[in-house]
Amino acid sequence: MKISRKRLNPDGCTVRNEDKILTVDIKRGWKEGTKITFPREGDETPTNIPADIVFVVKDRPHPVFTRDGSDIIYPAKITLKEALCGCTVNAPTLDGRTITVTSRDVVKPGTKKRIVGEDSLISKSVIWRRKETGSAQTPE
Repeated sequence: MKISRKRLNPDGCTVRNEDKILTVDIKRGWKEGTKITFPREGDETPTNIPADIVFVVKDRPHPVFTRDGSDIIYPAKITLKEALCGCTVNAPTLDGRTITVTSRDVVKPGTKKRIVGEDSLISKSVIWRRKETGSAQTPE
């Protein structure tokens, strides 16, 4: 992150504008609201010591995944037939790979399946179809 700040000149009385690059190493699992502090990197004047620069992590919505605490969730929609008979879901990962997840058990709406070795969950929503159920409900 590039910041512009005021720095005290060697004469101790005047200030100059200075640009500085602050590097934030984002850690896996950081939650929204996490604060990263750079001590004494703010403006400096003859009468004040430099303030701390503080960055606050803010989550940005993702078009495919959602987040629940430290878990990353991929919401997969499956049909009622797939929920009752088993199915295979091709789940994308954050690094661009695709993982194939097979379910042989009966799946209820909101069922979550953890992928071992990955930092995500597959959340399954059953799509109810009029032909299969006699009603056109979509559970949410």
